[in-house]
This record gives sequence, structure tokens and C-alpha cells, in this order.
Amino acid sequence: MKNADLWRESIVSGNVSNLQPTRKVGAHSWLAMRRLLDWHQKNLARYLGGRLLDLGCGDVPYYGSFKQYVTEWYCVDWPNSPHKNLHTDLNWDLARPLPIEDSTFDTVLLLESLEHQIDPAATLAEAARLLKPGGHLIVTIPFMYFLHEEPFDFVRLTRHALRIYAQNARLTVVSLEERGGLLEVLADTSSKALVSGGTLGRISARVLQRIVYGFSRTPIGNRISCSTGKAIPLGYVMICKK
Repeated sequence: MKNADLWRESIVSGNVSNLQPTRKVGAHSWLAMRRLLDWHQKNLARYLGGRLLDLGCGDVPYYGSFKQYVTEWYCVDWPNSPHKNLHTDLNWDLARPLPIEDSTFDTVLLLESLEHQIDPAATLAEAARLLKPGGHLIVTIPFMYFLHEEPFDFVRLTRHALRIYAQNARLTVVSLEERGGLLEVLADTSSKALVSGGTLGRISARVLQRIVYGFSRTPIGNRISCSTGKAIPLGYVMICKK
């Protein structure tokens, strides 16, 4: 990773067993990030290893928490990224094949990046090309979520599309899970409306999201989130193996 000595935490802090959203996470997005970190905290480390390729790396938010699990963290993002590209080893449009040899990396990350690709099937196929046999691709992508980083927010993919695209890229889908359901979607949407109300709105949004998050962790709340997430997911996490 370029300029690793200059890396600073951005939206994620803490170690692998205690990941936390930082204050840089907007008041309207805390719940979405919290649910994502819950998954990463339980699962991400076991799929990481060797040389890692971070596609659409942004500010490389997980580097500080997971760098000890890999031997190299190679970062790629496109020149029009809203991030500073301080850590990118390669500035490249992910819609084009990367100038990297086949089967180069043990792990490939596409974290909250695939929705910004004009041809997500081609991006997944390129990620598969770069993976070594036995390597893992980790994908996270929003679904019932507001448009962001416009005008470069292009797609929302169902679990069915994700599975077919992965299989067409000759990847084995190890797991494909929903991230949140009706409770989280309603809280997320309401929070994004509340923040337009100034300071009071932002405070209300944070309180609402924490209440919903707490309830979603109770047996009843978890049952509601899981049962509704099949049809109304906040997002997905997919693990594939080559």
C-alpha cells in the first residue's frame, strides 16, 4: 500500500474483535455501517490471507484493523474517486481490465464498491481472473440504500444477480447473506430524512438508529430483521472462492 506510514483511520476504528464506526460516519449512515462491522467483526479475518487486492479502496478503512492477516495490501481506485487516493498503488478505471497478471492475489476485496461499476459482471470476472486458485473474493454491496457519490452510483443487485455473476466468473459462492431487513431499512431511510433538520435532526437520527440497532439484537428484533431481509435487505455480503 502506498504511503502506509501516512495511513490514518477514517470511518472504522478498533481491532478485529471490537470494530467501531468513527465520528466521520454521517449521522444518517451509522446503522448501515454498524451492521456491516458486525459481520466483519465475526467473519472477515478468516477469509483474509497472503497478497490482498483492494478494488475501489477509497481511504482503505479496514487496513488498520486487518493488516496483520495479510502479507501485502495492494490498493486500486479510479482517478475520479471522491477520496484523496493517497494510498492507491494503481489509479485505474475498474471498468477496464487491470494491467496485472492472472492469479496474482490470494484475497480480493470489493467493499461497497461494486454499485459504482457500470458493468458489475465484468468487474467480478476481472476480480476472479486476478485471484489465485483457492483464494477468496469478499463483496459487500448496498441494496435498499440511498444514491451516493453521484453521478457514479449505477446499480443495485439482488442476491440472484450476485450469485449468477459470480458463477459466470467461475467462482464458488461460499456464502451470500443479507445485511439487515425491514427494521434497518426504515430506520436508515427515516434517518436520512431527519438529518435535513439541522442539529436536532442529526441527533434524532443517531438516537433512532441506536434504538433500532439495540432492538434488532433482541430475539424478536433479530427474527424480524432476518425474515424481512430476504425481500427487503439493506445490503448483502458475498464470499466467493476460486
